Amino acid sequence: MPRVNARLAVNNFETPMTKEFARTRENLQYLREQCEVNGSLIVKRWKKKSSEKRKVLLSLVDPDIYPNQSDIRFSQEFVGLPNIKKYCQLQIPYAVPEEHRQGNVRRPYRNICLLPYINFQGLKDNPAKLLHLIYNRINYSPQQWAPFDNYLLDKQWNIGTFATVYNRSCIIMHGTDYGKLVPWNEDLAHTWDIVGFPRANLVLEAQMRLSEFLKGVVERLLDGNFISEENSGGSFDQAFASGLKKVTGLSNCVEFASKLINQPFSAPPSFNISSFRSIAESQKNFHADHLWLLQTDPLSMRHYAANLLNGVQRENMRRPQKMYTISIMLMRNLTSLQIWEWIEEEVHKLGAFDGQIKPGIVLHPTYAHTLARLTALLSHLIRDVAGFCLVAIQTRPGFRSEYRKEITYFSRSVEKVVHHRKDDLTTIELYEKDPLQFCLLALTEASMVSLNDTSIDALYTVSHEPVEILAILEDHLTKAREQDASRLDEVLYASFSDLSALHQILFMVRLHQPRVPTLSIEEAMKENEGKAWRYLRAGYLEQDCLGPCNVETEDERIQACKLLGNFMEKFLNTEKPTGSKVNQKWLDQDKTQRAACSQFWAQIRKRYRQILELIKLGEDDISNDLMVLSADLDLKQISEVQNEHEEIMKAIVSVRTQKVEKNNTPKAEPIQTQWGTDAQLENKPSAFGVKVKVKTHTDNFAMEALVECTENNEEEALPAIKVAVSKRALDTLQALYQKPSFEERTKSIDWVSFVHAMNEAGFIARQIHGSEYSFEPASTFPWYGRGKIVFHKPHPEPKYEAWKLLGIGKQMKKWFGWDADTFELLRGKREG
Repeated sequence: MPRVNARLAVNNFETPMTKEFARTRENLQYLREQCEVNGSLIVKRWKKKSSEKRKVLLSLVDPDIYPNQSDIRFSQEFVGLPNIKKYCQLQIPYAVPEEHRQGNVRRPYRNICLLPYINFQGLKDNPAKLLHLIYNRINYSPQQWAPFDNYLLDKQWNIGTFATVYNRSCIIMHGTDYGKLVPWNEDLAHTWDIVGFPRANLVLEAQMRLSEFLKGVVERLLDGNFISEENSGGSFDQAFASGLKKVTGLSNCVEFASKLINQPFSAPPSFNISSFRSIAESQKNFHADHLWLLQTDPLSMRHYAANLLNGVQRENMRRPQKMYTISIMLMRNLTSLQIWEWIEEEVHKLGAFDGQIKPGIVLHPTYAHTLARLTALLSHLIRDVAGFCLVAIQTRPGFRSEYRKEITYFSRSVEKVVHHRKDDLTTIELYEKDPLQFCLLALTEASMVSLNDTSIDALYTVSHEPVEILAILEDHLTKAREQDASRLDEVLYASFSDLSALHQILFMVRLHQPRVPTLSIEEAMKENEGKAWRYLRAGYLEQDCLGPCNVETEDERIQACKLLGNFMEKFLNTEKPTGSKVNQKWLDQDKTQRAACSQFWAQIRKRYRQILELIKLGEDDISNDLMVLSADLDLKQISEVQNEHEEIMKAIVSVRTQKVEKNNTPKAEPIQTQWGTDAQLENKPSAFGVKVKVKTHTDNFAMEALVECTENNEEEALPAIKVAVSKRALDTLQALYQKPSFEERTKSIDWVSFVHAMNEAGFIARQIHGSEYSFEPASTFPWYGRGKIVFHKPHPEPKYEAWKLLGIGKQMKKWFGWDADTFELLRGKREG
């Protein structure tokens, strides 16, 4: 807690508080006037300066400005002190004398603790940050920024960094009475509509110091002169009319920065139910599309299975064990989808109150309870996903060499694996040696930490805010060598993307005003309605990777695992089609691999049903879940594959006919003109014609539901759409669809070219968080109104390989009706 330097009576405080707030208003007014008249000049002069010249200007405005962007540097200096090392080694809570605690060590750095985003490292190298900081502070009021400015104080407040003054009154933190002193009121204080004087006074001080700093920068950029309007060249608003953007070297498409890790330089965060719904829907659709591709595209399934296999290369693990291990890991993808379905459903419940919630107004009890349950759910899911991420770090190829395993066997099918680091590096030493691993571990640890943790680490090595770690991680990845960045592979990337999205929603919930009471997950689970609560009460997330705990015999569990492993092995052992598609061998190989892939997913459905039945979930829930795992049974999908095979067969027949005519040989082999007429091919499988020996009665419900869905909801065929694009965009968009000779060609498409092509096709790209970007159709294009789609920016090299492009093409066909003929060359278009 902060140290109280003095106590002030109410009357003694009125004058200094009023003066402090008045200075903030005066400074902001000065900035608005200068930016209105001289905005373009401010932008031009700041951007024109070199990094070192910006550093000089910043130091003139604030001689004590802190050099480093990351708070980890504070911890580094703190732990490096000899006395601190001695107390940390004792591992005794509360053993550190007050004078050696972090709060005291940080007190000389009051400015950086109040304004952690004001530093050399963050502002001198990226000119956009300071300009956007000015833009968003003059366009939004101090009360709109108050929740975020208050949030930034949490860590420093908790470790006692700030010397404060005490007054028994509170300060209003919203509306026209913002900054006004009022008596203590328990109900309003608990909702944070009013804030205790010591904490609120720090918020006002932070806003005043920031306005002073920004005013000083603008004064030096303009040399203290108020330049006339006719000489200025335009307003600040005109210079920033297009918002936050980066212009790539190859195109003018907009790539929006993530607000989560750039919040001080963006508009103030607000509690927006539509934003929550958008994040949850994007994540849900991303995982649904991923599962859909794994079921319908054998090439994507092969690549993903091979990637998972890289994470189970344990000593003495036999091939069958590896096969069922990666099969179970595939099922984790459905859990990820479930998580976002739960969140979307809970967010939807808040929608009835959208627009009715305002600071200072008592919350509707139903709304307050629903929001409290959502908060408890988010916190619980963050810990679950973080636990999965931690295991992934310890087992994936990029990091597993850093760990030694300790395995305890409880039975033939149950084991406990504990990973220990091989070195004894402290958190700070790991940050210096391996920033990437530090970020991943720090993010998982910060996500799993208990608020009641009183361990020596929690007390004396301050845990880092997840948002801060995500910012460090992104900064590191932009500068890291490819070999280092590649350790964050596809599996880790997707897992941490989920964790980042969960933190983004929880971050916005934490800033909600009025605040709501805190609920434990146990209290929240008493709710009867909602899929999340049914599944959590049933113990859905508590099942181990081999199946339900304590509800089936060991022999049943082993048999189920063996079956999954056998079907995965069978699929991976099928020959992968190679060479030209216009070839009978290619066609037969494709039929065989598709049939084997369908057999595997049939067994997945059977096993998943067993698990849900054993934990006593209802048939409606089971049926709905299995629909997601039945994409290979979809009649439309089956029809498309059959049509593709028929087209290939026609091409084969055409080639054979041409050869016969060319050779003019009367003894030419008979030409196969329809399925199954060639005696040599009588025993060959037709489309999905490979005999499947899997019991299919568990899939009957899925097929019936899909048939009914197709009959009742069959959409009218969309008219053919043609869109003209530049040659460069056309080359990129055509790479999304197969040609007769296309089979994992060496050609790849870089990320910038992909974004550029999507932009020409009418899709606006926005960074959601981490590597995820949403692509939403613009209103002037024919696919407007069909939703948006999410793609990951390729990592570590920002290029899409050919097989991945095919998967993207399938997704665009599914959601927007694209095919190889959708785009044509824009005549008369000159490439710049």
